[in-house]
Amino acid sequence: MTAGLTSRTATPRRPGHPGVVRLLCTADTRQPQRVRREVSNVPAALIDIPDTPYSYFTSDQRLVDGIAERVKNLRESGKLTPDVLYRIRKYFRLKDIYHSNAIEGNVLDIGETRQVVELGLTLTGKPLKDQAEARNLSEAIDYL
Repeated sequence: MTAGLTSRTATPRRPGHPGVVRLLCTADTRQPQRVRREVSNVPAALIDIPDTPYSYFTSDQRLVDGIAERVKNLRESGKLTPDVLYRIRKYFRLKDIYHSNAIEGNVLDIGETRQVVELGLTLTGKPLKDQAEARNLSEAIDYL
């Protein structure tokens, strides 16, 4: 083990996965380092996705190829234009904000979250803390 790093074992969420993924964490933050990882007892190797911190199992190659082919067909047919991509990102950004805040106990529904985030309104009868959480998460996502 490298000095200054500790090992944390994570059980895979994928059903039927035979192995255990061990993430190397820095001792001071206990946050996993995305770049360094060891995989043990896994018959299939990991394939790194270029220019991203993500990887996938070789057993999923057929699924990844199928998705890539579908995206390619959508782009060639003109159905996946920059405008469509913008609307998709906007839709999922709002869903991400709503669900992330709901997990934390936020009482705003999806429509109220949209009003706070997209229109900048302050809602009466709803906690200001919840509205601030929605705005702050929106700004954090924009910052990333």
